[in-house]
Amino acid sequence: MNADPRRIPVVTNQSRVIYSSAEGTSGVAYSNTVNTPVTGPVFSLEKNADSTSVSLGETLVYRIVVRNTGNASAAATLYDALPEGLTFIPNSVLRDGVPLPGTSPVSGIPLDTLQRETKVAVLFQAMVVSLPENLIFVNRAELVYQFTTPEGRSISGALLSNEAAVDVQSHLLALLLKVSTPVSFRGDILTYTLLMQNDGNYPLTQLTAVIPIPPGSSFVPGSVIADGVYYYDADPLAGVELGGLAAGAGAEVSFRVQVANVTGQNELLNTASVTYYVGHVGQAGQAGLQLLYAESNTTVVTLIQPQISLEKNVSLPSAVPGDQLQYQITVRNTSQIAVDAVVQDALPSGTLFVWDSVRLNSSPLYGANPSTGIAVGTLLAGRAAVVQFQAAIPESTDVHKTPILANQASLQYTYLIPDGRIVKQKSRSNQAETALFSPDISLTLTPDTDVVEPGDCVKVDGILINSGNIAAEVTLFGLAPNGTHIDPSSIRVNGTLLPSGTPDTGYALGMVQPGETMNIRYVVRISGRLLARSIRAFGDVRYSFSVDGRIYSGQVQSNTYTLYLEELSE
Repeated sequence: MNADPRRIPVVTNQSRVIYSSAEGTSGVAYSNTVNTPVTGPVFSLEKNADSTSVSLGETLVYRIVVRNTGNASAAATLYDALPEGLTFIPNSVLRDGVPLPGTSPVSGIPLDTLQRETKVAVLFQAMVVSLPENLIFVNRAELVYQFTTPEGRSISGALLSNEAAVDVQSHLLALLLKVSTPVSFRGDILTYTLLMQNDGNYPLTQLTAVIPIPPGSSFVPGSVIADGVYYYDADPLAGVELGGLAAGAGAEVSFRVQVANVTGQNELLNTASVTYYVGHVGQAGQAGLQLLYAESNTTVVTLIQPQISLEKNVSLPSAVPGDQLQYQITVRNTSQIAVDAVVQDALPSGTLFVWDSVRLNSSPLYGANPSTGIAVGTLLAGRAAVVQFQAAIPESTDVHKTPILANQASLQYTYLIPDGRIVKQKSRSNQAETALFSPDISLTLTPDTDVVEPGDCVKVDGILINSGNIAAEVTLFGLAPNGTHIDPSSIRVNGTLLPSGTPDTGYALGMVQPGETMNIRYVVRISGRLLARSIRAFGDVRYSFSVDGRIYSGQVQSNTYTLYLEELSE
């Protein structure tokens, strides 16, 4: 690109010769005038930082403005060798606001061709990683450029910027939070330890460490230890006061938490913080006490919790004494962790285990007993196992004392976590219940006399009670013992004549509800030809009832009464 001739400076030069002759004369001779145009870029560099003071770990933003006030363009590259203690933050270079990924001030930031009367602004970031001995960062940027003269010559040059100075604050509290294990489980005890190091040149005072209790865990009271001293009443969440820390000195504080029964949570995250004071002389020469704050790294504890479900079912939700129950326990592992499992089931009180009835996944396990434990073996991720066994209900079971048979199964399982520990845990199933039903029929017969003669009639009063917990269909038999016959028109139930019935078919009383009492009266006639000296009599009660569509029947006898016969006198 040609420069504007009106703006190109010109250097004018003319030579002269002073001489003297042999004849004694002298004079001056002038050459022609030579005009040389001056062409080239004229650069200026201005460098500054966004802060006049920094601390260890902080970030500085440098800004360098390059101006070309000359009359020629030039290709330029900007260099900046950062002082020791500063490290360039990759991909932080901006040229006139445009990111230049992959470029670095150390290896050179290309500015391309800078036209005359133009400028470019370059920004980049650097982090303080160590303290310089003199507690100040001083450096300059350098511009290296090259241009071509109108005659075709290639000219190179370099230019340094002003010095950019940044003071370094020499107080720094380094924090490191550690946890006893990177993996944990429900009920585990974790120990958190906060390490503190004064990496600055000034003593720190009034340190207070605050360490939260991670959600999903609970603080173990009395577990705070600071530099080997128990702080029995300390609460890490409220803050542990630690006093001072000299330059170069370190301290630590630890405490324990217990992992709760977390659900839907995979990690425990925790970050500690410390507030402290530092007294030092500032740039203005004024001394003061400054409150500062430091934050630690974040610890991550991965929770290992197998998802084991235990479901128990019983074959009969309603049963009667004498029934047999089949229990089924389904163990499911819905997690990604294999477990070794043992199912245990203490049978409900009032039941008897049926030996050799245990099956695991339909295969018999002879000799196994649920009360002592049934080994399921290794249950892989996503797998299930089914345990079945039977229990009998004794016929003598009192449904009033045992109206419901209820119990839970339990599962003990072990698993290996990544830090090498073997964990043993226990879970319980739902409660499986079976309601017990049975009528309890009793019949008491009382004759109006116990001494009779052949041909006499005896009135018999009976009381029939259902003291069970379910209704039953009741029929009476045996009301007329041998040597007697019953008057069918005399049978009354609760004062009402019984319409039908025979000694062979029985006398149906209908449905007797739980707790119901029936008053029965009938007349028995003694045979006139009976030769026996006495008659022993009792009633026979037969009943049936239904439970969940199953029909059951039973039979009970009344009390026995005796009729004594007197001989007829002639």
